Amino acid sequence: MIRDVYGLAISPGTLVVWVGEARTALQGTSDLIAQYLCDAALVNADESSLRVAGQLHWLHIAANDTLTWYGLHAKRGMEAIIAHGILPNRLGVLVHDCWAPYWKLDDATHALCNAHLLRELLYVKELTGHQWPQAMTDFLLSSNQLCWAAWRSAAHFSEADIAAFRALFDAIVGAGEALHP
Repeated sequence: MIRDVYGLAISPGTLVVWVGEARTALQGTSDLIAQYLCDAALVNADESSLRVAGQLHWLHIAANDTLTWYGLHAKRGMEAIIAHGILPNRLGVLVHDCWAPYWKLDDATHALCNAHLLRELLYVKELTGHQWPQAMTDFLLSSNQLCWAAWRSAAHFSEADIAAFRALFDAIVGAGEALHP
């Protein structure tokens, strides 16, 4: 970009120095974000692969509705989770994609990521042709809409409403379990 805009060539060594200076300058902010996420009521976690110097590495994230922390590690599992230090030290609910290492954080209250869950339901529907995955998808999407509407209007669900949600959820899960014990 500097070459395109200013017509200047920047050496690779200069770029390496700039990256190091930026890392040093931003470390305090990164540490503060990590601490806020440790203290947050809810933290989302995920990881994606990428190449670093031709080698497979993992970009781990911890995030909530206002903050996102990124951490790079050569490993994907518990070694990286422990090294980054956020998820083992967080206080709130951990939202994730059901990946096995997250369950090892057994002090957590776990919640499954709806986007991942919806993808899994679509996969099961396409694989089996069964209708219960579509019923669960429709239930989750409708429930989400109802929850947002209630939140916007400051309404609250009654115990009877919650029992009705639970009964429908349990019926759909039961249908799935009957086919896939």
